[in-house]
Amino acid sequence: MSEDGLRAKKKKDDDLEMVEDNEDKRLIEEQQKVQNPSNQPKVEEDFDIRHCNVDVVTYVELETNSSLLLISLLSILAFGLLSTFIIPVVYLVSQIATHRCSRCLQKMGQKSWVGLPNNFSDEIWQFRLGKCSIILARLYAIIALSLVLGFCLYYVYLRPSFFQPLTPYHTPEQSIQISSSWNEFLIDCGGQVIVENFIHARSVFNQKYENNVIEWLGYFSEIKDTDRFPLFSDTIVKTIMIKMFPSESMMYPDIVLSIPYSLDKQLSEMFSTLKKGHELRFKAKLVSIGNEFKMHHLLAQSIQKTGYLRELSELFVRDGSMPLI
Repeated sequence: MSEDGLRAKKKKDDDLEMVEDNEDKRLIEEQQKVQNPSNQPKVEEDFDIRHCNVDVVTYVELETNSSLLLISLLSILAFGLLSTFIIPVVYLVSQIATHRCSRCLQKMGQKSWVGLPNNFSDEIWQFRLGKCSIILARLYAIIALSLVLGFCLYYVYLRPSFFQPLTPYHTPEQSIQISSSWNEFLIDCGGQVIVENFIHARSVFNQKYENNVIEWLGYFSEIKDTDRFPLFSDTIVKTIMIKMFPSESMMYPDIVLSIPYSLDKQLSEMFSTLKKGHELRFKAKLVSIGNEFKMHHLLAQSIQKTGYLRELSELFVRDGSMPLI
């Protein structure tokens, strides 16, 4: 074959290769258009958009913190029904702000809900919790953290057990009937003893009287409704003020008897016939000790009218003297 023929054949082969390359490129571009119909630029996984020379406005997306469920469970265990108000606040505070590229939506960075100082050697420290920030000088920050840590260690050291209550007074679980009279109660836990040494009176009440049942005689002073809907038999629907003798006060009743719904149904007729000064024999459980402002609180179990009527002077019942029922 002549030299001109070889050149023509080589040129023809080169043209065919160029056409095939162009065809392959066209097919690849069509596949990319099908896979990426929005015509957005394809970004490789190892491409960091922060290092490119294109200025973009970031798109901020608030994401739920992965630890929100754990925090919510701990809140429910620790605060009970109060957690219904705490969890929404925790949800709003613990959201993570994720910055994405407005062109390709690639994640550019995150802003956590908890922030610590970037460099602990700086003179100014910044702590962040949600949208709240605390900025302190390094010296004051170290002092504050030391005080908080010391208080936590002191609290853990003083508390002997997680399940043991912090109060030194433990309500007895069993309820027994005791023969102590009203006079003995005044000697142990009366108003004068409470004023002189409330801690001692409270301790004696806890050891000897609390949650136990007594049977005393007193005089009817006043009856009040609690405006509670009786859903259960132990719902307190009435309170009766009782005047005792000897009395701790000339102007006020000495005892408030809580009447549960079950007892109120049994004695509703008797309650309607009560007059001021009627003598009552009542059996009740001692619930709480009074003080110089509040009356002694008992939970009635049975009440009987003896038929004796005693004249009583005018008595007053202050709203603040009623125990929390």
